[in-house]
Amino acid sequence: MNFIKTTKVAHPMLTAVWEKIKNTFRVRKFNHPDVWLAAVSVGDIRVYARIKKDCALLERVPTPESGYHFKDVVRIRGPVGKSYFRDEEIMVYEALEVVIPSHIQSFRFTAIVPTPGDYFALVDCFRGATTHVEFPYSTKEFDPEWRMGFCAARNMQEAKANLDKFTAANDQRKVKDLRCIAS
Repeated sequence: MNFIKTTKVAHPMLTAVWEKIKNTFRVRKFNHPDVWLAAVSVGDIRVYARIKKDCALLERVPTPESGYHFKDVVRIRGPVGKSYFRDEEIMVYEALEVVIPSHIQSFRFTAIVPTPGDYFALVDCFRGATTHVEFPYSTKEFDPEWRMGFCAARNMQEAKANLDKFTAANDQRKVKDLRCIAS
């Protein structure tokens, strides 16, 4: 362990490899969860998660005020209640503390996502192990209104690159006001 601590500063490539190993361990632990879908209360909101023993892997982007991040592993208490996801009843747990931080930053942005197909294109741009997007879905055939969304990425450049990829495919898609809200 001392070797890794001392080489983090000296060898950035080794640091990246070590982070990849830690992330692989974190995700593999939750490949066979005790509960595949549960709600975890983080502050005033609920975030969907997978549960393994007394921990949860957060699968949605929490609000910045909660102090939690996408893909954090948190210690939980519960179940403390029940909720519904679509038509399924799921258990609700309470987050107590972060056990393994993900270090994935949260961002807020405003966008015009004109059609339901554009919504799915936006979600596809953020499909990945360290990226995710939360955006309000509109059932309108054409919706030119600015709406606020959240995304998670390792850094501002990754978030901007994903949003640029989204807007490059169609000139009716627009994004503005990208800013970091939790790092």
